[in-house]
Amino acid sequence: MKACKIILVDDHPLFRTGLENLINSTEGFQVIGQAKTPAEGLKLFNETSPDLVISDLSFGQYSGLSLIKKIREVPSDCPILILSMHEESFWAEQVLKHGANGYIQKDVEAKTVISAIKATYSGEIYLSHKMQQKLLKQLSGLTENNVPLQSLSKREMEIFQYMAQGFSTTDIAKSLFISIKTVQTHQSNIKTKLQQDSLKSLRNLAEGFSEPKYAFRKTV
Repeated sequence: MKACKIILVDDHPLFRTGLENLINSTEGFQVIGQAKTPAEGLKLFNETSPDLVISDLSFGQYSGLSLIKKIREVPSDCPILILSMHEESFWAEQVLKHGANGYIQKDVEAKTVISAIKATYSGEIYLSHKMQQKLLKQLSGLTENNVPLQSLSKREMEIFQYMAQGFSTTDIAKSLFISIKTVQTHQSNIKTKLQQDSLKSLRNLAEGFSEPKYAFRKTV
């Protein structure tokens, strides 16, 4: 049986090593490469043609959303699983909109990671049961959305993510290779859409969606 070839994209070497050991100990799955930035991840993707990409969402001055976008522009239907520190209740929906196939947080059990890998490799969308129920309720109109995040464009979502990580307007501009004025225009639009009365309140809102990083719950 042909093994599923996987590449890992994460800026923490120790975490990558632990995840690689876990995956390689699972029959039918093999890590064929690692990268520490989205740019390196895209280069590795083009060189190796993997069967599955597992990526973080935050890379210091870079965004994991950019990697999803670039892979989908190839174009490629290779499954992408996001394994991130950020709160699932917000970011899971956003990465799916950008073209990812699943989302899990870094505080889950090792067996959950393997289940997510198997599901996305098989062509399924993987989310936690809690997140599945939330999305189903939203679709059926049973929940209120006090913060209309779905109204943000992909670029606005990208900037909102950087704000969630505490990036300044200048740093966001440098990371996205756009002008400070362009970032400010997007921030103004985001502020209006999310019904915030100041840039400070918008930053506080964004940072509320970010959680501390967790260790992998398995000794590998």
